[in-house]
Amino acid sequence: MRRYAPLMTSAVLLLAAAALWADGPKPGTQPQERILKKRIAVLPTETTIEQWAWDFGQTSFTGGLTETMTTALVNTGRFTVVERAELEAALNEMKLTQQGITTQQTGARKGMALGAEYLVKGVLTEFEYAKSGGGAGISIGGVSVGGSKAKAVVGLDIRVFHSSTTEILASEHVQGKASRGGAAVGISAGNVDFGAAGFDKTPLGQAVRDAVDKWVKFTVDKLGSQPWEGRIVKADSDDKIYVNAGSLSNIEVGDRFRVLREGEKLVDPATGLELGAERTPVGEVRITEVQEKFSIARASQGNGFKRNDVLRETR
Repeated sequence: MRRYAPLMTSAVLLLAAAALWADGPKPGTQPQERILKKRIAVLPTETTIEQWAWDFGQTSFTGGLTETMTTALVNTGRFTVVERAELEAALNEMKLTQQGITTQQTGARKGMALGAEYLVKGVLTEFEYAKSGGGAGISIGGVSVGGSKAKAVVGLDIRVFHSSTTEILASEHVQGKASRGGAAVGISAGNVDFGAAGFDKTPLGQAVRDAVDKWVKFTVDKLGSQPWEGRIVKADSDDKIYVNAGSLSNIEVGDRFRVLREGEKLVDPATGLELGAERTPVGEVRITEVQEKFSIARASQGNGFKRNDVLRETR
């Protein structure tokens, strides 16, 4: 593992930079205009690194990355993110499908099981943490303060999928780097706690945050160009059409949506993967009442709408 020269930056400048990061705007956060929230799921982060550097604990570290990314996406105000317990239950059921315990017809599919339009996944492909210099320092809860110098690198391969077809919509490699000298703050091997006080001030914590910020920006940029979609839950009449999104998705009274009807699902005979389905325009609806998790609409064009018809925002 390479060693790095001390970073010649004063403690005052480091503290000022940390304060600016804490108080300033984060990438892709808090959109000024009203944006309909897309429903996404953050799949568990994996790693291709076979030998885990410094025995930091592969499961806890990749799990921390997943939780940090999930929180960051929620904080953008642009997404409804599938809850962890809901995600784990759906993934367990999908494992049964893949093992042949349930059939493809009765087992959970990603889009249906998660109720998410998109899936986001990160793979940890780079990890480096180098320490040098003197000063044994002290360690509290895995975070150490001493006179050493440290540099950290965290690299992730990011992919965004469409949930129903598992088509890769976009992919990118992001990298976070950070270093600190002087009164350095380090990490004790085998004990990495993303929520520990002081973790964000360590080079490793800053490298993680840098990588996650780039991950969030990439996800926001790529999904921002995709139109919001919902589904009709049921249609009692043309004046009372229930929609599977409400105020939690930023739906408001007066919003209008095109209605599309899907034809037969197209499945690749070679791979068994769902390719999608043809969609035929059948009309338009206008939202008349909004609840937290659902809305009620009435037909403004067309009629005879059915359960599972697709709603797409008009642009």
